[in-house]
Amino acid sequence: MIGTGENNQGTALFVGVNVGRALLNAAGFAHFWQEKANEPVPADAIRVVALGDSATQAIGADHPMEGFVGRIASYVQAKTGRPVYITNVSVGGATYLGLYMIWRAVQAVSVLREQPGNQGAVIDHIGFNLISLFDGFAIISAIDLHASGWLVAVIAIGAVALGIYAINVRKKTLPRQTR
Repeated sequence: MIGTGENNQGTALFVGVNVGRALLNAAGFAHFWQEKANEPVPADAIRVVALGDSATQAIGADHPMEGFVGRIASYVQAKTGRPVYITNVSVGGATYLGLYMIWRAVQAVSVLREQPGNQGAVIDHIGFNLISLFDGFAIISAIDLHASGWLVAVIAIGAVALGIYAINVRKKTLPRQTR
């Protein structure tokens, strides 16, 4: 049952163990990509440069090549028969998105305190967070299902569009003065 102390402790333990595991992997994954970049480049290699945040580094996966950069490289190599040389210059940046999401949540609480009737602004702030999370899950799900690159991009854009649409629909149900 949600809300019981035992369930909350189990959830906290699960989250704590996985966060700890990701932190331990983070340093090793950055080192892996540095070593990969120092390998000699085969003459016929397809070069891939990866820019991004911790997701691009594959933080959370068991091995760096199990993240989306490694999966894309493996796919390209399998389809072309040519080696793929990866230069992954990503930097853990989800921290910045996380901080921005927290700031948006704090802004929503502030709006509720200062303008209790301004539900539209609260929906905008909270909606940003929900769209960000939903889009991340949609992208990861598409990659896990081995969707092609163009389909992953369509899903990502579609998830954002669906989120914006849902927020606007919800705001239209509010009384005029609270929008």
